[in-house]
Amino acid sequence: MAVLDGGARGRSLNTALAAHRISWGIEMKASILSFRAAVLMVIAGMVWGIVMGISQDHSTLPAHAHLNLLGWVSLFLFGIYYHLHPTIDVNRLASVQVWIWIRRVPIAEVVWSTRAP
Repeated sequence: MAVLDGGARGRSLNTALAAHRISWGIEMKASILSFRAAVLMVIAGMVWGIVMGISQDHSTLPAHAHLNLLGWVSLFLFGIYYHLHPTIDVNRLASVQVWIWIRRVPIAEVVWSTRAP
């Protein structure tokens, strides 16, 4: 593959990535975004679980489990994958995918928590 062997195509990819970093001002890799969002989701899931336990009201248990699975586990796995694949990690499409996931999870939680038991 030309990107990995340092050919002309690889240099143009590096140039494009450098221009992308300069145009945005900071570099936010998809892995970093995934890990940070996963930590926020697990904290929210733990707080939600503690509140459910204290109140003895488990009516939102499916939404709580959904938040932990889609928020914490999935985003953490995305972060590991992107970290292990650095070429994909700096791709803008990977960041878009993570942002879509981050924005979709709270919507799914509202749907799950408003479902009739």
